[in-house]
Amino acid sequence: MRGQGLGRYARPQIAELAARDVDALAVRLADKPFLMGDTPCGADATAFGMVTAILTPPLDSPLRRAVQGHANLVGYCERITGRYFSGLR
Repeated sequence: MRGQGLGRYARPQIAELAARDVDALAVRLADKPFLMGDTPCGADATAFGMVTAILTPPLDSPLRRAVQGHANLVGYCERITGRYFSGLR
């Protein structure tokens, strides 16, 4: 457990580190439609996959609440879902 990194931290510390990562992603996205500007890129595919998995009900966790606390990340997921997955709704 200690070799891979997260095993060095208690659950509250892991939650805090994850919340800081969420905050950093929200700052990077800012008010842009996608991470690098007006056009989606490979980083958006990765970030969207992670953020949308965190937001998917019925899971409730401190990490989900951290993402929900950033309107730009919630809108980001809705924007990408609408653009690429609208036929699946």
